Amino acid sequence: MKWKKKLFSKFINPYIFMVLITVALAGVAGYATKKILTDDMIQKHTTMVDFVNSYVDNHILEIEQLAYELDFSKQIPLFDSLNIKNDVLLANQLSVIQSSSGIIQTIGVYYPDSDRVISDSGPFTVRCFYRLYHQDNADYYASYLEQLAEQPISTFKIFTDTGRLDGPVNDVYYYYTLKNSSDSEKMPVIIIKIDMKKINNLIGELISNTSECFAILNEEVGVITITGNEELLEHVDPMKIDDYDDITAKVVGDHVVYYGSSAYQDINYLSITQQNGLMSALFTSYKVMFVGVALVFLIDLIISVYSSKKYRKSFSRIIGMMQENPEKSVISDNPFSYIESNIQSMIDKNETLSNQLNRQETELCNTFLAEALKGDIQEEAVFAANVQKYKLNFVGDYFGVLIFDSLDKSLIYENIEEFRSRLEYAAKKCSNTYCQATLCVLDDFYCMIISQTEEEMQHCRAFITELSSCLIQEFQAGLQIGCGNVYKGYAQIPISYSEAKSSLKYLANSERSGMLVYADLPKEFLYKKSDSLDLLAKVVNCIKLQDYENCIEVIPALFSCIDEEGNEEAAKATLFIAFMMLEEASVSFERMNYHYYYRCLASGAADNGKLQKAVLELLEELKSMKQEKILINFDKKIVMIKNYIDENFCDPNIGLNLLSEHFSMNNSYLSKVFKKSFGVGVLEYINKLRIEKSKQMLIDTNLSLLQISESIGYISDITFIRIFKRYEGTTPGKFREAMSPNDS
Repeated sequence: MKWKKKLFSKFINPYIFMVLITVALAGVAGYATKKILTDDMIQKHTTMVDFVNSYVDNHILEIEQLAYELDFSKQIPLFDSLNIKNDVLLANQLSVIQSSSGIIQTIGVYYPDSDRVISDSGPFTVRCFYRLYHQDNADYYASYLEQLAEQPISTFKIFTDTGRLDGPVNDVYYYYTLKNSSDSEKMPVIIIKIDMKKINNLIGELISNTSECFAILNEEVGVITITGNEELLEHVDPMKIDDYDDITAKVVGDHVVYYGSSAYQDINYLSITQQNGLMSALFTSYKVMFVGVALVFLIDLIISVYSSKKYRKSFSRIIGMMQENPEKSVISDNPFSYIESNIQSMIDKNETLSNQLNRQETELCNTFLAEALKGDIQEEAVFAANVQKYKLNFVGDYFGVLIFDSLDKSLIYENIEEFRSRLEYAAKKCSNTYCQATLCVLDDFYCMIISQTEEEMQHCRAFITELSSCLIQEFQAGLQIGCGNVYKGYAQIPISYSEAKSSLKYLANSERSGMLVYADLPKEFLYKKSDSLDLLAKVVNCIKLQDYENCIEVIPALFSCIDEEGNEEAAKATLFIAFMMLEEASVSFERMNYHYYYRCLASGAADNGKLQKAVLELLEELKSMKQEKILINFDKKIVMIKNYIDENFCDPNIGLNLLSEHFSMNNSYLSKVFKKSFGVGVLEYINKLRIEKSKQMLIDTNLSLLQISESIGYISDITFIRIFKRYEGTTPGKFREAMSPNDS
């Protein structure tokens, strides 16, 4: 028993115990810091994969919708006419579609009856078209023909070419068989090739080429495309991606691997990041430190047993001998201070990494806003999800765009960070409950997306004027601000952006500074005969907004410019746009005489004069039908407001403010149109309903005046008595006495 007590006293030594605590704390600190850095890295992967996933899925959905629209609108001929003129017309039509898409590299139509493909580049035999984009391999070509022979098809297909000089290349195609009714068994097939380089370029802007890798995968072919450091792909098996959950992240050695899946064609995403030196050191250190704890325990036990049984030396003397020789001491005089300084150093490095992640998230947010300006976001749900993800403060669903430039370029480009900070300060200073401004960069121009709560322009005008004054005062002189109109809905942001560019262009041409709104641009500048493509873009913008009145003004200038330039391409594009407008109008307006206007447009295919006349006639009809539809909808809304008042006039909160908010209308405008429709103002109508209700209650009940006033929506009986006397010429009490059956 005595020997055991000595052994225990030797084992529980304060110096060794201090070493144990130090090593354990260092291990815990290393593990905690490593976990924080790993979580930050996984969060970055999540954001990036979500962004690429939404980008690819949206464009794939866009391609599917495009094929369906081409089929539904019957724009593609069902048989190959073998006519050069018709081939050129179809090729031009496909070229317009290809150039307007953000992800289509080429589009063509395969005709089984002639074994030809008419693409946006022109007509080809199937073999020639195949050789344009594939290695001329007999087996691959046979598989290609089998794919085209399937009827009907609507699928994505991935081809792998192994004979390329730059190594194996995966091409992603979409095939869609036209479903128009026909006696022919084999129908034309739309062939769309996706431009994977654009997707790679987008991903390349988000990742580091040395320490990160991003791959798009498919179950059948494996890696479709890869961006970044391809060597990192060796650390995981891409073909085992289905062994993991739909979206999962894991640490594999010194690498963080993130998996994500698309909704289309078994497409998956693989993002790999190599841990930096700090994380690798932490990964190794915390394991070594825990092993060190076990070793210290073992050494302490050996020393205790050895000294207790044989030499009976004091354990403290051994530690003293170790302290006398500083070269053998592995712990400093103040180990806790040493650990604290190391932890602070790791936190500082983690803060640097967090700042880098924040910068990357800012770049992703700017990419989203730039896509909104360019019109690349097709789905409202995608727009709303990104607004929530990046915590953008859009106060309403009315949007306008500002673009900034300067007569003195050094004002911007010599200190671009200061210029941006001043813009952000001015936007924050001028924002209010009606209007908010969000800054982004597109095409080397600083832009602001203005969001507001209602269509009325007075708040937006006041906001823009205040913002311009603040900026001009900040920059003294030379600042140019182009401002687009305000439109409802995120889909109209590109229109306002285009208008803001036109306003800025006018300021640049006239060498003026200050602010210019698109609505204030001179007509001669808007409709000048400068370029048929510019005028055609204005026509498309007007049609998107259903602004048929302005479209009618642009059409004569467009055709005059087409005749002067001899630009038959623009004439064909105008005909194509007119047919699309007619198709949409036939759905929107039930009384539309579709066949009459179709024949008019078709007769103008070879005569620009007839085409201009047909387009103007169609626009006049659409303008008239739009006005008629607005009046019908307007009458329905006014009736809805009246019915709402009839059901809720006893609500003490009902009034112009509540009604205007509930029905999304301006106060003064609502009051004016209500009085015009019913011959009485809103408040007067509410008071009349309340007084009629109170008269019935005065006759049928014994309630006090205060109880009656509260039940019909007045906050006090004094207000009730005053309004009752104004309408009935007497007080409620005298009215009750006069109507009492006991009155002789």
